[in-house]
Amino acid sequence: NIKTTLDIYTHLKENKKLMPHLHVSIQSLDDKILKLMKRNYSAEFVVKLLNKVQNEVPDSAITADIITGFPQEDEENFWNTFENLKKIDFSDFHIFPYSDREKTAAAAFSGKIEPEIKKERVKILENLKKIKIREFREKFLGTVQKVYIEEIKEGKAYGYTENYLRVEVNSVSHKVADIVNVKIMSSAGDLLKGEII
Repeated sequence: NIKTTLDIYTHLKENKKLMPHLHVSIQSLDDKILKLMKRNYSAEFVVKLLNKVQNEVPDSAITADIITGFPQEDEENFWNTFENLKKIDFSDFHIFPYSDREKTAAAAFSGKIEPEIKKERVKILENLKKIKIREFREKFLGTVQKVYIEEIKEGKAYGYTENYLRVEVNSVSHKVADIVNVKIMSSAGDLLKGEII
């Protein structure tokens, strides 16, 4: 949750051994929906906190969970979340259409959103997600990153940077668990491609 994020942020600043990647269960960035979800903070607070993390912890990557179609989420609430998501430099986020779960308060709420509206909102957020994924990865083109090799497949090595970006490297001389310096040359979707230096 956001309170935990504050604690982790402090540790990220102080402990260089921690990898600069945060996954945050945001769910919504609209104040009315956050209140219905019993979240005791505002959308503005979340945006400012996550921007602060990225400003003060270089190259930190933030991923998140987003729910759309929560009961009583009208057009204004949805677009508030959309606009606030644009203000954060996400490396990725996961989108879920709301569905009732037994024994939760929300299951008894009025104002349920029609399935076709939820589907359209998911589609809109998926398009934003693609833009965010591309923009975040483009920042690393031409840089050198430490990559932990996790898999060797068909003459190529696959691994992750310190901030959990997946990288493909043409290599037959390294093995799983090696840590190598890689110059990032290009990106394709959520995959970076590079050369070992």
